[in-house]
Amino acid sequence: MVLSAEKLSTVEGQLSAAKDREKDINIAEAERHAAEANLRAASLENETVLLNEKLIKQGSRTSRLLGDNHERFVQSMKHFAGQKVEVAMNAMYLSEPDTQGLFTVLSAGLQRAGWHVQPELLDISGTGINICVLKEASPYTHEAADALASELNDLGLTGMHGGKLTASHNLNPSFLKPTQMPDGDTVLVLVTTHP
Repeated sequence: MVLSAEKLSTVEGQLSAAKDREKDINIAEAERHAAEANLRAASLENETVLLNEKLIKQGSRTSRLLGDNHERFVQSMKHFAGQKVEVAMNAMYLSEPDTQGLFTVLSAGLQRAGWHVQPELLDISGTGINICVLKEASPYTHEAADALASELNDLGLTGMHGGKLTASHNLNPSFLKPTQMPDGDTVLVLVTTHP
């Protein structure tokens, strides 16, 4: 009887070890499936980001400043009511719906927010939007330019050549004619073609 109890104990031990191995295999397999699912999800998330970036590059910029977005934009820019801004575009873009539309809607939104808007037709080129101020401008004007760039960037609008939209705090007046120079406390917004 002692011998069969030993055998029984050995068999029970082997059975328990086999169950533990099976559990370990099942856990490892479940972890592998979870890791594969996480990889697929990350891949799909990356693909979504890329598709959204392509959509932003291809879609109408004007539509990003309409409806609820327009109201949020106006409300956020009211903090800088009274700020002077020149919104400029090249006359050759007047027949281009996207650039003309963005120029018009942006100017109207800033005007509704209480900014002193001066629309301009300048001899400029490039792609995207450029926001700049003279480095001698007041801290308030620099802050307004940064806020405007941040707000437009949050709406998916891009800076020159399709990059992130930021304000330039060192306006290089060499590309402007003397008659086109804004005064020291004016934000200059250059609206050019879609990147």
